Amino acid sequence: MPWQIYKPALTILLLLVTGSTANPRASAVERFQALQESVRRSRASKDWRSNMASARELKEFMNGAPDSLLEVARAEIHAGELADAVRNVQEFARMGASTGLLGTSVEFAPLRNQAGFAEIQRTLKANVIPIRLGSTAFLLSDSKLLAEDLDYDPNAKQFLVTSVREKKIISTVNGMIHDFAEAPDDWPMLAIRVDTRRGLVWATEVAMRGFVFAPESDWGPISRALLRLEKRQATAKN
Repeated sequence: MPWQIYKPALTILLLLVTGSTANPRASAVERFQALQESVRRSRASKDWRSNMASARELKEFMNGAPDSLLEVARAEIHAGELADAVRNVQEFARMGASTGLLGTSVEFAPLRNQAGFAEIQRTLKANVIPIRLGSTAFLLSDSKLLAEDLDYDPNAKQFLVTSVREKKIISTVNGMIHDFAEAPDDWPMLAIRVDTRRGLVWATEVAMRGFVFAPESDWGPISRALLRLEKRQATAKN
């Protein structure tokens, strides 16, 4: 195997789950639901300034997801902040999303006379035109692999694919599949990134709470690790 996993204490990034946040996913869900409820209540009462503030907070929480941009734009229209609404709708279009609301909804009607709206509409229409440029690079014959993420190493001309179920990384070269590295803690492998500048591969292994592929005994304070895979001077296995 041409790569080796190094896990010294100083080179692993550990994501800790403390006792006070034993279920961080639940807290995120609760926060999301609270923000949605705040948007709903302020909208129902037509308190547009509060609605705009809540929608912007929801947008920040969702890292500017497309639906959150439309929610903010709608609130900004009601609050009379048309320039801000146009900017959010432009961002929505630039993200490759599309919607018919801008042309049909009464709430979005004030935007239709704004400068730049015609260009936004052209972008939205272009976003729904199918683009078919893909071709088959390789096939995964192992139905138990449960592939999660992949990246391409242009230097080695190989794809690297992580496996949740088999807790490893596989590589493909010219359609041939080989085991590349195994999770050192026997946890599911998730994200992967080829670092061509440093000659490294970064990958994550996670003992996900409630997930049968990780032992329940590993669902404790340290359940995630970022791994650095370095190249060795060794002959690759065939």
